[in-house]
Amino acid sequence: MKYLNLVLFFLIIISFSCEEEEYFNCEIDNVSVEVGDCKNDSTYSVTLDFDYANPNNEYFDLFVRDSVLLGYYELSKLPLTIDVAKSGLENDYFKVAINDNYECSTEIEWESPDCGGGDCEIDNVSVEVGDCKNDSTYSVTLDFDYANPNNEYFDLFVRDSVLLGYYELSKLPLTIDVAKSGLENDYFKVAINDNYECSTEIEWESPDCG
Repeated sequence: MKYLNLVLFFLIIISFSCEEEEYFNCEIDNVSVEVGDCKNDSTYSVTLDFDYANPNNEYFDLFVRDSVLLGYYELSKLPLTIDVAKSGLENDYFKVAINDNYECSTEIEWESPDCGGGDCEIDNVSVEVGDCKNDSTYSVTLDFDYANPNNEYFDLFVRDSVLLGYYELSKLPLTIDVAKSGLENDYFKVAINDNYECSTEIEWESPDCG
């Protein structure tokens, strides 16, 4: 019995030594980041991939700068495509670490893409007058260019700041029916939804609808 206990003891020691060896033999290499499309002026997609050996875990942790944890993900799901925020620096950054084994980690930097940014702008606004519907309404087609709206919608006003409605920027050019104001010129104010500092105005000659 004494010898059996000794054998079991040495087998346990050997088993722990093997596990410890695998733990410290964990490797991450060939890490790569492929930059994808911009989602807006501050976020874009990336595809992360890397090779690994002896992770002793099914997950890895992903950090951005200043050790901020972005999340943990399954190794089996590599390559991983996610949306990330621009850091505001010339290069963006990941640290990849095997979950519960931060000794097994690596880092990568890549050039942050130009996703536009800057101030919101509206220009080249135009109104094309269409057919009269009756003696007081007619159709118009509104169009304009925009940059950095940070919103999917714009608000449309007639005189005296009366809201006509809100519409999707993606639906431009927009054709709608409007009422004659009774003045020589009719009027629109176009403003990006939730950003009325980003706006413009246009007037055009009101048609004779009989």
